[in-house]
Amino acid sequence: MVTVTNYHLRQSKGGKDYVSFTLQEDREMIQFQKTGKIYATVENPQKLPHSIS
Repeated sequence: MVTVTNYHLRQSKGGKDYVSFTLQEDREMIQFQKTGKIYATVENPQKLPHSIS
């Protein structure tokens, strides 16, 4: 899971406004024995905030 830990309002060299996010990732890669496919999982998922103000 990726959690947004911070954000910044920025402006490009061309003058366009945009938002940059600071992300935190806490995952573990596991491989299913049956299929051999690899998946990312999180042991203790946290609930994300509904909005950033």
